[in-house]
Amino acid sequence: MKIISFSVVRNESDILEAFVRHHAAFVHRMVIVDHRSQDNSLEILEALKAEGLPVDVRSISDFSYDQAKIYTDIAREVVQHDSPDWVLPLDADEFLVAPGAQSVQDALKEEGDAGVLLIPWRGYVPLPSDDEHEPHVLKRITYRRTREDPQWWKVALPRSVLRDVQRLVVGSHHVLSVEGEHLPTERSRALALAHFPVRSAEQITCKAIAGWMSTRHVYRRYGAVNYHWKVIYDRLARQEQLTREDLKELGLAYASTQQWNSLPRDFTGGGELWNTFPTPPPLVIEESKEDLIADSVPTDGVLWYPVSKPDVWQVLLVSARDLAEEYGKLAATSHE
Repeated sequence: MKIISFSVVRNESDILEAFVRHHAAFVHRMVIVDHRSQDNSLEILEALKAEGLPVDVRSISDFSYDQAKIYTDIAREVVQHDSPDWVLPLDADEFLVAPGAQSVQDALKEEGDAGVLLIPWRGYVPLPSDDEHEPHVLKRITYRRTREDPQWWKVALPRSVLRDVQRLVVGSHHVLSVEGEHLPTERSRALALAHFPVRSAEQITCKAIAGWMSTRHVYRRYGAVNYHWKVIYDRLARQEQLTREDLKELGLAYASTQQWNSLPRDFTGGGELWNTFPTPPPLVIEESKEDLIADSVPTDGVLWYPVSKPDVWQVLLVSARDLAEEYGKLAATSHE
């Protein structure tokens, strides 16, 4: 089975090696685009490629970040030059797992290929008791949420639909056809995406600053997307320092209805999250009174490459400078 994945990464050095090693076990080729990283993400990718791992390393330097366009362009390239059985858009903090199946390949065979496959997120949450000296994210963060509200899904594209794909929607949660309609979907019965969006105070601070500032144009075009970054960005703007307890709180609420409801009306328009981002009904993964359940992602991997973390102030200053330059270009164009 030939599986090709593609990703865009920025300042993901703390998780990138684990991400590549996990998926290289079953992915034929991993197209990974580095977007203006200020840590050593690009160096780690080049080192993994030099090892012989199936990594196709690329980079982009544009300030504006339109993930949907980048992913759509790569998907079209893959269709033209490869003959994949499956195409997977993956973020660096997502780990494809097959609970109860022998392997991801076996799970994909069970799923069938009649339509776009929807794979559910399972959000993992850092705890104050986690060993902060353990560099491997899969070994350090081992508890996940028992309920996803809402249940977000990411698409996986079988060979049968690749020619019909016109555009991946922001976040790769849906796929549009040539006619502009949502392609038919099927919910996965055997796969899940273990999602690790919150890993440390430095990591989520840099993510919120760089991510929110570089995707404001996406908000203008598509609506209130990336609201989970705005929540954290606004919190940082109030000069709130993130503690380890705060990280647990952020992990539990990440991309949730609770976060959405905490945002001002001028951003949400007063609408419900379900109306703004229609998704299939939520799943109850376990009937539990607890918020979290222990469910570590199996790994026997060893990390070989040192991590050079981005400096928060550098990320902020560079993002502010580049945002000002983008505004200057826009202003000059409007006066021509």
